[in-house]
Amino acid sequence: MLWLHIKPTGYHPIRNAVSDYGVGPTHRLLRIYLWLCNLGAVFLTIALIVGLRVPPIPQRSIVFLFLLVGVRICLSLFPTDLEGKPMTRTGILHYIFAVLTIGFVYTIMAQLTPFFQARPDWQAINRILGVLLTITTPALIAIVITMWKPLRSIFGLFERIFIVSTTLWFLIVSAFLAISLY
Repeated sequence: MLWLHIKPTGYHPIRNAVSDYGVGPTHRLLRIYLWLCNLGAVFLTIALIVGLRVPPIPQRSIVFLFLLVGVRICLSLFPTDLEGKPMTRTGILHYIFAVLTIGFVYTIMAQLTPFFQARPDWQAINRILGVLLTITTPALIAIVITMWKPLRSIFGLFERIFIVSTTLWFLIVSAFLAISLY
C-alpha cells in the first residue's frame, strides 16, 4: 500500500479513496495489494481453524474471514468509478464490495479482540489489540460521515487510518500466532 502512495499518480491521500489507485497505471499494484491482504487472511483463517495455541475461535468469526476473502476477490475484479465521473455497474459493484470489506474487517476485529483479550496467553498483546480497535472504531464512523458530499474532501484520510489500524491488527495477531508455535 505504501508503494501506491509513493508512485506519482495525481491522487491525494487525504482526498482520494484507496480504490482510486485501481484506475489508471497503478491498477495492477492495487490488485496485488488486495490479493496479498487476502493471502494473509487465508493463512490467518487456517491458523485460527487449526487452533494454534488458541482455544476454538467463535465460528461466526471464521465465517466472516471466509466472507472477507471472497468479497476482496470481487473488490479486486471490479474497479471503482472516479469522483465526478458517471456511475457504472462495475463502479457500483466495487462500491458494494468495498463497503462489505470494511464491514467484515471491522466485525472480525470487534469479535476477536475481546476473545483474545480474555485469554491469559494473549496478555502480551491484548493492550495493543484494544488500542487498534479503539482507533478503528472512530475511523469507521468518520469514513461513513465523510461520505457526505461536504466532507468528502477528507474521506481518504480516515479510510487510510482505518486501513492502517486494521492491517496492523491482522499483522500483530498473525505474528503472535506464528511466534506461539515456538
